[in-house]
Amino acid sequence: MQKKYLQIIIFSFVFLILIYYSFVFFTNQDTIKVNVYPAEEVINDFDKIGDIYQEAVKNTYQYFSLDSSSNFNPQTPLIRMDALKIIDMVASQKIKNYSASANNIPYFKDFNNSDVYANIIKRVCSYIDSIPDFPKHYEILGYELKKNEPITRLEFMMLISSFFGKGKQGNIYQDVPTEFISYISNLNALGIISSGDTLNANSPITHEQAAIVLYRTFQKLK
Repeated sequence: MQKKYLQIIIFSFVFLILIYYSFVFFTNQDTIKVNVYPAEEVINDFDKIGDIYQEAVKNTYQYFSLDSSSNFNPQTPLIRMDALKIIDMVASQKIKNYSASANNIPYFKDFNNSDVYANIIKRVCSYIDSIPDFPKHYEILGYELKKNEPITRLEFMMLISSFFGKGKQGNIYQDVPTEFISYISNLNALGIISSGDTLNANSPITHEQAAIVLYRTFQKLK
């Protein structure tokens, strides 16, 4: 009988330990370190990345899709779907009330609810639409997703500005539409984008350009 009670006590003790460490794991995931290989070892074309972008790429390459040859393709335009995936990852890590699921259907004519990335698209669009005093997703990206086409510098900056809102006034860019000026100007005030007469708003943003914007964004979201 005593042996049976001892077994029960030992089993209960082990069970409580497992519960405790499970609790620690699931409530402290942000502090758990994951081994990440240096960018120079992962990215085959790292030497093609501009010097001013290399530090940013080292710290953000995990948020980008490398090609089948493990190339970062630094001067290649970032496509719209990859931009939404980046915003989804950042928001899930840094935005407290970012939803893991969303049922709202985006106002994209070419949206397909059976698409492998449908949930990401819905999450990002629902998040943007929930921000007070901020443009809706279709005002930023239009009424067609065109997920495999390049995203413009203005579109990407507006997605990034969803993390910051209007804030302070910085540089005013002549080619930014009036309704977006205050948001883009705030990114400049925060040091996320550089000053200049124009933003080159309608030009595609490249992988390395997006990396440096993302790197500076993380520095401000800490």
